[in-house]
Amino acid sequence: MKKGDLIDLLMAINSVADVKGVKFAYGLARNKKIIQAELKVINESVEKLSPELQKVNSEFELRRIALAGKFAVKNNKGLPIKQIIGGREKFQIADSEGFQKELDKLKENYKELFEELNRLEEVNNPLMEEDVDIKLFKIKQVDFHDELSLNQLEPIMELIE
Repeated sequence: MKKGDLIDLLMAINSVADVKGVKFAYGLARNKKIIQAELKVINESVEKLSPELQKVNSEFELRRIALAGKFAVKNNKGLPIKQIIGGREKFQIADSEGFQKELDKLKENYKELFEELNRLEEVNNPLMEEDVDIKLFKIKQVDFHDELSLNQLEPIMELIE
C-alpha cells in the first residue's frame, strides 16, 4: 500500500463507522488510530498551501460543491442525490457535460490556486508514492454485520482477514 492510499482508507473507515457490531467497530477504531498516526507524520513532511491560498481553496471548494449540487440528480423532494464511491460521498451528476463546462469556467477564476496545487503535487507526489510500512489490524469476516453493501465493503478490503 502506498502512503497516498491511507487517506482513502481512512475515509472508507469513516464511511462505515455507523455499522453495527462491537468487534467490527473495535477493528475500525484500531485501524483508524494506526492510519491517523502515520498521516500525522506524512502531513508534517509535505509542503502545503500558504494560509492565503488555503482560504482561496476553501472558497473554490464551496463553489464547486454548489455547482455539483446544481447539476446533480434530484430526489422526489428536489434535493441532490449523493452516493458513496470509494469511501467518499459524491453527487450523482445528471448532466456531466454541462457540469464539466461550468467547472472549467470556475477553475479559470482560480488559475493561481491550480498552478500552486500542481506545483505541490509535483513536489509531494514522490513521498505519497512510497510504500507505507504499517501493520493494519485485520477484521475477521465473522465480525461483519449483514448491512454492509459492496460499495461500503470494497474500500476497506485491506482490513479484512
